Amino acid sequence: MPETYQIGQNTLVVESDTLYLTSVGPFLPADAAQYCRIAERVLQTYGEVFFVTDLSQAALMPSQTRRYLAEWSRQYRAKAVIYYGASLPLRAAARLLLNAARLFSGGERAAELFLDSEQEARAAVARIKAARSPLPPA
Repeated sequence: MPETYQIGQNTLVVESDTLYLTSVGPFLPADAAQYCRIAERVLQTYGEVFFVTDLSQAALMPSQTRRYLAEWSRQYRAKAVIYYGASLPLRAAARLLLNAARLFSGGERAAELFLDSEQEARAAVARIKAARSPLPPA
């Protein structure tokens, strides 16, 4: 059963190992801290986490938030980071954040996608999960 959280102006829905965030306005450092605590719990429970974020109502995040998320990625890693509904400036900012996170994390790289809709994002998560699953016995 999905869990729903209000994080500042943002809404987070957790469906097992996948976090669906609707970002509204700037994502503040306190928002990032709460989001990351939930992501850590999901990682402990499922061993992996997928991030899907609706940026259609988002604003650029403050530098402190970007720094916090980049630092968080030193210790933790998502299997996929998927954005949808992003304007061109938000896509550019998200790319910078992903690049910083990649530099800090070193190892395995998460799938990174920019899509148009939640439906496409959900389909992408399903494809990524299916690609890593072993085939059932014949």
